[in-house]
Amino acid sequence: MSVTYTVTVIHDKDPQPSPQTELREALQRVQPEVTILRPPASDPVYYLQVPDEDADKVAVLAQEFLAGSPACSAIVQKGLDLPARAEDEAAIIVQRKPGVMDPVSQSVLHAMNESGFQKDACQVRTGWRYRVAATPVSKDNLSEVAGELGNEIVDEWFTYAEGEAEQISDPFRTFPAETGGRVEIELLDVSDERLQQISDEGGLSLDLREMQTIRDHYQGLGRNPSEIELETIAQTWSEHCCHKTLTGRIRHGDLVYGNMLKETIFAVTRELDKPWCWSVFKDNAGVIAIDDEWGVSFKVETHNHPSALEPYGGAGTGIGGVIRDTLGTGLGARPVLNTDVFCFAPLDTA
Repeated sequence: MSVTYTVTVIHDKDPQPSPQTELREALQRVQPEVTILRPPASDPVYYLQVPDEDADKVAVLAQEFLAGSPACSAIVQKGLDLPARAEDEAAIIVQRKPGVMDPVSQSVLHAMNESGFQKDACQVRTGWRYRVAATPVSKDNLSEVAGELGNEIVDEWFTYAEGEAEQISDPFRTFPAETGGRVEIELLDVSDERLQQISDEGGLSLDLREMQTIRDHYQGLGRNPSEIELETIAQTWSEHCCHKTLTGRIRHGDLVYGNMLKETIFAVTRELDKPWCWSVFKDNAGVIAIDDEWGVSFKVETHNHPSALEPYGGAGTGIGGVIRDTLGTGLGARPVLNTDVFCFAPLDTA
């Protein structure tokens, strides 16, 4: 059997810039006429599920690791309960949605493993509780402030007016898998117009020739593709995955390229064979020499914007990829800067 604990860390003073500052600024943006009665508070919250035999280790973990400072105190409560707040304080709780990657929880699990917990039998989720005493503050304004403190892609939040009891939404809840059965897409006997419509409405970004090729393949199999099969083909044939324009056959005036990328950029780089090009087209990023000892690993992608470097749950690329790729070049490079590149085009030209 396992038992659930909620650990709330109370800070005497947060480092700057702090979540307290974020809360104050968000509240003043949403409700400029607000009067904040005293400095707001931000409390990190850790939800732990541990086996019964590890319950005696929770208090030590809470104070020595989760609080981690004499200026902080860790309040451990059994179940999903938070410490009482002042009667004049409103509260906002922001926590990761179920199933979303929670990087902080991974660090806590590592510490638990080092502290003798049965790591594989433990679960951890994290969040923040914001407390503010201010007047006037409406429930609608609190919800708007919560939206600025959280990220709707990965977070859920709950607001409580002054005097309203906090009800914690179970951070460990799961959802049953949907079992709707196989969904087939009718391709075998449809017109070219319908083929293109299927691509456009499904966001497949496949042109008519590609859709015809898929139809012909499944006509040979004597069946329609499932929805996931069609999605998989579209993803595999996407510009992102296979660079079908750069590596495709292109005619430009009298010039004809069988593979434009290999016959232009690749070819001239290999022909010049500059000695200061230490690694080209064979690792996760290119490397050029600064001197005999130091080189620069550099990666550019059209879709990696440095404003969102931390991948959210389920995202393995598109966010942070240029850092991931330089880290994975050679024996590993040390990231020192980002370039700001973000290119896009109308979806119907993809």
